Amino acid sequence: MYQALEGLQVLIRSSEAGDEIRIHVAGELDVASLDVLGKALDDALEAGLCDVEVELSNMSFCDSTGLCLLLTAQHRLQAAGRALRLVNPTPGMLRLLELSATRDLFEVRATSSPADEHRRNDVRA
Repeated sequence: MYQALEGLQVLIRSSEAGDEIRIHVAGELDVASLDVLGKALDDALEAGLCDVEVELSNMSFCDSTGLCLLLTAQHRLQAAGRALRLVNPTPGMLRLLELSATRDLFEVRATSSPADEHRRNDVRA
């Protein structure tokens, strides 16, 4: 599923195994575009029992409202026994996490998933 608002695009994909939902975010996440990612995260929460990855390599900006949205989603998923992972955050996003002392509240990965890493290793072999 693809959603867009001026300045922000969100693409939602489920893994083939159904054990993960990946949300790709591109553009600026701020108070004006918050609803697009908010809807995607709400849909992911309602979708079932799998974890959620938010791919951030194409996010150009995130303000405090965007961070609050991610923290709220993290809290809701954790309460349901699920995880929210931030994947490939930009240097700006990492800086926001560090300055807000919230970095340790998230699982942050430089790659998308262990399955993707396994596929990359298979290709190299």
